[in-house]
Amino acid sequence: MAIHCFAWGQTYEQTKLACQLTAEQEKLSDHTVGDWFRKLRDRLIDYAAEDAGCKIGGQGMIVQVDEALIGRRKYNRGRVIEGTWVVGLIDSLGQLRLTVTSDRSAASLETILRKHVNPESEIHTDGWAGYRRLKELGYVHKTVNHSAREFVSAEGTHTQRIESQWRNLRRKFSRGGIRHEDIGEHLVEHIWRRQCRIGNKDPFLDILKYLQYEA
Repeated sequence: MAIHCFAWGQTYEQTKLACQLTAEQEKLSDHTVGDWFRKLRDRLIDYAAEDAGCKIGGQGMIVQVDEALIGRRKYNRGRVIEGTWVVGLIDSLGQLRLTVTSDRSAASLETILRKHVNPESEIHTDGWAGYRRLKELGYVHKTVNHSAREFVSAEGTHTQRIESQWRNLRRKFSRGGIRHEDIGEHLVEHIWRRQCRIGNKDPFLDILKYLQYEA
């Protein structure tokens, strides 16, 4: 039942109620539910590993790239600061990659792009300086100037498809309770749920496959 609740995106409280099969049965604790959910996310890491060596994009394809600060975490004395840089990449086929990075420097962004994007892809970004050397890496690079309130350039360049991913992620992480070091596994969960929706898959049956691999 706990696996079913996780698969369908139920909250901790909904999961505790669903797992209480009789009035006499003691309700699960938040710790128990959290432990189950963490174990299931750990199994989804294997899902991400299947795509880890598969680059997106390629000749004649567009890959939109953007970076965003996701989540909030407490600093000393209760002050809350923005916590985690995430780089998102999505190609013309809708293949999505999300990866945590310590910063958005040119070195960090170039390392991520070389890992996830096929050479000769046409990459669309905003005007951030960290992307300036992409042509030297063999990519076709086009930009849209967001600082001038330009959402689509005159030649049609934009990053709206990848930017749309941030709305869902910020909504998820703004609820709090997600540690900075755990955001990576929650990104894996986000991509898995998205793939289930796109492929019209039953998420419960899909996650059972990964549990069977473990057995």
